[in-house]
Amino acid sequence: MRLLPAVIRMEAAGFPADREGLKNFAAITDAESAAIRRELRDALGLETNFDAPGQLLEAFAKVGVELPDTAESTLKRTDHAAAKLLLRYRAFEMARRLTPLTDIRPDGRIYSEFLPLGAASGRFSSRDPNLQNVPRGTVRKYFGPTDPARRLVVADYSQIELRVASWIANDQKMKEAFARGEDLHRLTAAAILAKPVGQVTKEDRQLAKAVNFGLLYGQGAAGLVEYAATTYGVTLDLLTATSIRAKFFNHYSGLAAWHRSAWERAKATTEGRTETGRRLLIPETASDWTRFQARTNFPVQGSAADGLKYSMILLSDKLPAGACLIATVHDELICETDASQAEEVRQLTVNSMLQGMRTVFPDMPCIVEANVVSNWGEK
Repeated sequence: MRLLPAVIRMEAAGFPADREGLKNFAAITDAESAAIRRELRDALGLETNFDAPGQLLEAFAKVGVELPDTAESTLKRTDHAAAKLLLRYRAFEMARRLTPLTDIRPDGRIYSEFLPLGAASGRFSSRDPNLQNVPRGTVRKYFGPTDPARRLVVADYSQIELRVASWIANDQKMKEAFARGEDLHRLTAAAILAKPVGQVTKEDRQLAKAVNFGLLYGQGAAGLVEYAATTYGVTLDLLTATSIRAKFFNHYSGLAAWHRSAWERAKATTEGRTETGRRLLIPETASDWTRFQARTNFPVQGSAADGLKYSMILLSDKLPAGACLIATVHDELICETDASQAEEVRQLTVNSMLQGMRTVFPDMPCIVEANVVSNWGEK
């Protein structure tokens, strides 16, 4: 209820967008998508419907590629030109569908509905249109003020789920790393690859990101293979993933103990709770995996969501005239402001986000990264 006024003000403010820029982007996207479709027809056959998985599987089989499915992770592991083309086609199609020209009102703004409990975890969701689904990349540069005297302040928490999990699980190695201000991804890479931190490469760190976020909530080795490929473009075989998983939980023994405890109590679990006491009731028919997630995923994501909402309450009341909160995307807050007061708003945003999260985790080190930008794509 305390959050409600902030949400109403955010929805009423709307998100500024560049109509002409999005129109040109849509035209370019349509042209490139059409070109890719022509290449796909040459590679897979003229009669193939590229949006029909059954037809795609038959088409791939005819060119000698047997696929179990047409999921993104499968295509990324397939060494055939048509698989790469299909991934590009889907990316363009998604961008085309999520270019909301019809959603821009005459005043040049998009008015989305934000649902504070839209996700089971308690995270926000967005609809009509879904601003949280606007993909990263070129299209975001058309989301921002067209008035050169206005700016966006885009701020998000750094590695917030890992931080919250380390506190809830009481994993000492993770907590100490965050207390020292160290990069957990680099430390994880060093641990699973058995090399000094100073020798960790950019590719090693990318692997560690997949491992940290993939294994945080109890993912198995097979799940890690798919997650690493789909989300981070990292290719692993099952044997390597199994070895990495064992090294990860051997290193982060507090996290491993937290998972063991959650599994031991899974069958008796009837609800999940965040650190603030917000509840998620579990149906009697729920699987043990769902009950395990209620003790791991829900307390972490839910508690982080609670901290963000406290931040929004604080920030919405502190913003000066001419500034407004216009969106939240997962762990991110976006404000619009006059350029002349952008730095003031940036600092207010950072302070509010730190203070809001401290309401839930008083002694947890927290970092907020915030930038003043001309458009969302610059973040």
